[in-house]
Amino acid sequence: MKSVSRFVRVPGLLGMALLAVLTLFVVACGDDETPTATTRPGVTTTPTATSAPQPTSTPTAVAKVPVQPRLRVALLVPGEQVQMAHGQSLASQKMNAQYEHLVGRDPKTNTEVPQLATRWSMAADGKTYTFDLKQNVPWYSRDGKPNGTTFNAHDIVLTWDLFNGPAGTVKTDKALTAGLWTNRLGTPENWEVVNDHKLIARFPNLNLDMVYFLSDEWEVAMMSKAHWDKTGGEAGYSADPIGTGPWVYQENKINQHFLHKRVMNHWRQTPGFEEMQFLFVPEAATRLAQLLAGEVDIIPLIRTQRQTITDAGMKTYRSTLPSTHQAIGIIYYRNQAYCPDATKAKSAGDQPCGPSKGHDPNDPMRKVEVRRALNMAVNRAEFNSVYYKGLAFPAVDYFPPWRADFKDSWTPHPGLNGRTGKDGGYPYQFDVNGAKQLLTQAGYPNGFTTTLNCLKDHRVIPEWPQMCETVVQYFRAIGVTATLEMENDFFAFRSRANLRERPNWTWSASPSPVLPCQAITFQSVWELGNGYREFEEISDYWKKCTGTTSLEERTKLDSELGTEWVNKAFSIPLFWVYAETGVNPKTVESYEVNYLNIGPVRYHEHTKPVYK
Repeated sequence: MKSVSRFVRVPGLLGMALLAVLTLFVVACGDDETPTATTRPGVTTTPTATSAPQPTSTPTAVAKVPVQPRLRVALLVPGEQVQMAHGQSLASQKMNAQYEHLVGRDPKTNTEVPQLATRWSMAADGKTYTFDLKQNVPWYSRDGKPNGTTFNAHDIVLTWDLFNGPAGTVKTDKALTAGLWTNRLGTPENWEVVNDHKLIARFPNLNLDMVYFLSDEWEVAMMSKAHWDKTGGEAGYSADPIGTGPWVYQENKINQHFLHKRVMNHWRQTPGFEEMQFLFVPEAATRLAQLLAGEVDIIPLIRTQRQTITDAGMKTYRSTLPSTHQAIGIIYYRNQAYCPDATKAKSAGDQPCGPSKGHDPNDPMRKVEVRRALNMAVNRAEFNSVYYKGLAFPAVDYFPPWRADFKDSWTPHPGLNGRTGKDGGYPYQFDVNGAKQLLTQAGYPNGFTTTLNCLKDHRVIPEWPQMCETVVQYFRAIGVTATLEMENDFFAFRSRANLRERPNWTWSASPSPVLPCQAITFQSVWELGNGYREFEEISDYWKKCTGTTSLEERTKLDSELGTEWVNKAFSIPLFWVYAETGVNPKTVESYEVNYLNIGPVRYHEHTKPVYK
């Protein structure tokens, strides 16, 4: 069963074991009642080894008794509430803490660590990957005890096949993003089981990032083939969804909660709390009241609640890394939907071939002068002060300032404390008169009308609706009239965007800080049927970055795209934003908030309770 989503989904951050990615500096985490001004996170660029690093935690036995046995986390209502990983987005899958993945992530730094795979390597063709698997990892029954079987390569084949949906050998119509995963994984003939503890995958397409997609940032959680066969398939496994993780599933009540029980002496990390409950509470005021009343232990923090929380003796925590970058996306359509087989588009939406209804050759958004004018209309310093107390870090979409190839020329205008470049500059100056002049040059001396589609709920930026109202006022000051349109969730927005029924609109974008090539694949490539921003320059970049086996070449392409993105104003970037939480210190000693923009869901096996 599925519920209405109240969440924007977006992919995760950097860090493939086979990529020359960034080792991120851990920013301040912990009690954040009086946060200091944000500075650029420091980082060094280090190619990762093909051999996985060692785990950061060791199995522990729990002898202490928590003052409260159950950890209670209040969350927004997830988009899907099912027990099967292939039937969910990555955000909802994290509610199923019983599962593990081939590759893990360090909860503080987000660097890759081994989980069910101990080593992995990529061949020179960028398609062939070899995975060595950890031996003797038990599958755990609902009582938290090993069920007598262990993880092996055949479990990978089952799991990946389920993500193929109807195209797989194990047929299912419940795979949420089957086309996407078939493109990445291929079908069983692409996967060779060498033995129980080694698998060679010959993926159909060049992809330097497959280890990233198979990590626990995504929904490709491992399922047991033996248990699948024993329970009779999808329905049976859904009723008894076992995994290898540090928690075992107990109960799921739609729109109410997920309940888990810890695994004692877990092979990787034994949780401190005896149980963990995710409570679904859509209203921010209700979540706050529950925290103050001691009815829940952790909530996503709305920044205006900080003083109330700290005055009540509660603590606030900030994520170890930025969770998302905040922007206004600019949309216009090409005249035709992309239809490689002349019948339907190559995307999960299967849009019909033919002219795009929303195509307008005179769409104002097609002109770079208009896009730059909209950027110049935004008073970022005021925005930062009002909503973030001056603590948010200026953004360039998809290009975090800790990238070694970040160019100071992208952000030449004084930002935080007068700093420029990667130290905190803005890509565009605030200049109402200059923006009006650009509109006049573009042929719109009296402005024009547009629509701003805005998310009602967001796990990291719950203030988005109020912020969108502020953006509407900024646009109005230069003569652009924007109608504010509220959307329940990102999937509703994506469905509307894919219909291509209207020209000239913008949307409140908030992707996680991912690699440019993968982020653009997710939402901006016309050839994939995901053309929310149908700039031909982006398609050209995508073809090149997905066609090279050279990390150095891809980094060069990234840098070239960054320059083009800023110069041609493909979006209206705002800020990098950290996720924050409110925590009851009477029950939780510490919670290291992971950076991802899905709320305080992950890594609670590391959350420390207050003990008796």
